[in-house]
Amino acid sequence: AFGEHEVIVETPSHGEQFENFSADQLRLVFSAWEHREKELYSRKAKYVFLFKNHGPTAGASIGHEHSQIISLPFVPPVVQAEEKNNEKKCLLCELLEKEKQNFVFENDYFTAVRPSFARFPCEFWLVAKEHQNRFNDFDEAQADEFMQALAKSARSAKRVSSDYNFFFHSAPPRGKLHFH
Repeated sequence: AFGEHEVIVETPSHGEQFENFSADQLRLVFSAWEHREKELYSRKAKYVFLFKNHGPTAGASIGHEHSQIISLPFVPPVVQAEEKNNEKKCLLCELLEKEKQNFVFENDYFTAVRPSFARFPCEFWLVAKEHQNRFNDFDEAQADEFMQALAKSARSAKRVSSDYNFFFHSAPPRGKLHFH
């Protein structure tokens, strides 16, 4: 079996929280995510999965602000299903069109929407307005807006619970999937 698992420490300060990071700090975190994803794909990985869990009930076993990235020797079934379901039409574009009443917030490049079919009480999705397969496809302006939207998402989540998860749904290499 092949796979790698890395922890990305997002700040040198133990008590600093992601939602309070400066724009410069957010850029550094994005750069680290981007660099690690590219590096892991340059090896044997068929899929690289980035996620962030914050707080013990969200699965975080480390109190220091961090995210995690794993490489897998296969494309996970959920990603395969998302790709297959989007072959004829983009379900995320359809979601953004049909669920405008459920928008949490939006900026120039991203929309946060709470789908009517959400599985969890405070679940919402941050969806790229343009079809981009991976966050590595973002230009600098999109990357900055994405990170600002993630920080805002963390602030929003923390109004309800101090613990939260972010899961990045990206396409595998040569795959097509609307990033969210």
